[in-house]
Amino acid sequence: EASLLKILSDRYAQDLPYTYIGPILVALNPLKPLADYGEQAASRYRKAASRADVAPHIYRVAHECFAEMVDERMNQSVVVSGESGAGKTEATKIILQ
Repeated sequence: EASLLKILSDRYAQDLPYTYIGPILVALNPLKPLADYGEQAASRYRKAASRADVAPHIYRVAHECFAEMVDERMNQSVVVSGESGAGKTEATKIILQ
């Protein structure tokens, strides 16, 4: 647990709010605007051949869910959880784009 908290803390300090823990994306609210958003960034995450080719990001998770739904005709679920003010609404808006 301590090593996970250290990794999350280090990434957050570098303005990298996303971290994969296996298939799960952990997001920490940066509490400020970050540059890695918008259509150009979303396109980069969609075009990546695999999750390993790009940094952890909600755009990649959204793309993977959509691709599985369309290509494999598999139902998808995304759980967005957190405390009040954690960024759940913003994360959900990004996923639905």
